[in-house]
Amino acid sequence: MPRPSRNPGGRRKADDPILHAQKKLIDEQEALLRKQEQARRVIEDAPRKLEKLKKRQREPIIINLKANRPGVKTFGAQQTGGEMRRPRARKSERNIAKLQFVFLCVILFAIVVLIWRVIPQ
Repeated sequence: MPRPSRNPGGRRKADDPILHAQKKLIDEQEALLRKQEQARRVIEDAPRKLEKLKKRQREPIIINLKANRPGVKTFGAQQTGGEMRRPRARKSERNIAKLQFVFLCVILFAIVVLIWRVIPQ
């Protein structure tokens, strides 16, 4: 003789819509908790990553191409291993140097013109 079911309507526990909805909500809650934990880790790591990025931007970029290829000539002159290249001037410094060169050329031209006029022909 079959046992009478205790659930109303003869439903099994797996078929119960309330339990199904509850299980679905628990799964969603777990997913949200995982996302929350991941977001918390990102927020905690952000200041460290930002500081690391700022530090990397402040440090000059040093590329040693000679380490892999010793004895390579650069512009016809052999560089020794311990010799460091001078850092390239900034754009503003280069512009000032160009302006200074033009100014000195104008002065030299003026001096040549004055000497040319003073010399009797």
